[in-house]
Amino acid sequence: MRYFSVPTVWSLFYTNPMLPGVGLLFAGLFCLQRYLRERSGVWLLLSAVLFVALMEVKILTAAHVMCSLGFAAVVYLLLFRNADLFKVAALTAALGAPLVLSVFLGNKNGGEITTAFDPWLYVSHMMEVLGMKSRLTGVVALTGIALPIYLVGCLGLRVIGVPAILSALFRPDRQSGLRFVLAFFVVIGAVITLTCRITPAGWAHKYNNSGWFLAQSKYVAWIFAVEVLQTLYRHVVARGVRPGPIAGLIAVSAVALSVPATVQHFALERDPYHLNGKPLGKELQSYSLETLSVIDFLTKDAQAGDVVLPGDNLLAPTLALTKCRVPLGYYSYGMVALSDYSQRETAEKEFWKAWRLGTVQDGLLREAEVRYVAVSKRTEGVPAKIPSALSEVFENSQFAVFKVRRESLSETAPKP
Repeated sequence: MRYFSVPTVWSLFYTNPMLPGVGLLFAGLFCLQRYLRERSGVWLLLSAVLFVALMEVKILTAAHVMCSLGFAAVVYLLLFRNADLFKVAALTAALGAPLVLSVFLGNKNGGEITTAFDPWLYVSHMMEVLGMKSRLTGVVALTGIALPIYLVGCLGLRVIGVPAILSALFRPDRQSGLRFVLAFFVVIGAVITLTCRITPAGWAHKYNNSGWFLAQSKYVAWIFAVEVLQTLYRHVVARGVRPGPIAGLIAVSAVALSVPATVQHFALERDPYHLNGKPLGKELQSYSLETLSVIDFLTKDAQAGDVVLPGDNLLAPTLALTKCRVPLGYYSYGMVALSDYSQRETAEKEFWKAWRLGTVQDGLLREAEVRYVAVSKRTEGVPAKIPSALSEVFENSQFAVFKVRRESLSETAPKP
């Protein structure tokens, strides 16, 4: 979604839930196709179940496909008196309502997500990278030059399917319900990404989730691009060209035009000290033997779910290599209300500030139910006096780990 950054397939190679989400999305679309063709209740149920299952895997993908399905259902009911899509949309809504309600009630006191109108965010980034920002400033230049450049560069080979997408969207017929759903899915995803910012409340400059809608649109846009390639293949074969060579030529050309971003990404990933061309902090690079020995101790001594309060250099390996929790993680700001996050963040900063001055405050340890405190001797240091509620259970040349006896936290921490 950004030039010279990460390709659309990036999330598929890592642990992002988009990977199973793509499988459920296309499985649901396949079942929808079979239902529209055969009018079988089994395919109707399967398509609705698969779309609802997306809510448990990738909520933004579920919202995207349900929005597209709902809009198409209304259009086809009004224009063609065709209720097939409406049946799918209604059953999907009925099956999904309990999940939506449970998510809403479960996150009632959690983090809130805000959607704000913020056009040109990604286009502006593209112009900045290409050195065009100072030259393309007017509305005409943005919409007539910068936006097409962005879309062509963003879609890549998929751009050949744009005419078919627009035709399916603006010239629907009674038999093209699925094509209308797919076309609307592609277009509305791009519109949302290019006009909106979706972030946790109070964090306008944090991770923008609207980018996922364009990523999802690009997955589905491949259907129209492949359709164009199939049409080209049939046209050439009809002229007497042997099928084998032309099929190979089209396949090789399609791969050559669609993988440069992926090749570039993995070329950058070969550098263990950089991610997407940006330098990694030392704690995110290869871990030292001392760090790994701390993690090995926590893996053996701690129970799954125990809370570890790690120093800065131990946060990443604790999250990645153990089954322990931490009071404040990398994406905590999006999981809880802003007030709760700010309170926890302040408490943790005050704890480490006091720790470095030789005082152990027990407020955070009680409130977060901390079981272990893992510190760097060089960065956080070790207070001269440790309260009885903490006992040192591990130490090496760089780190020390203290175990917290929560039943003793009511005792007053000793003064330095």
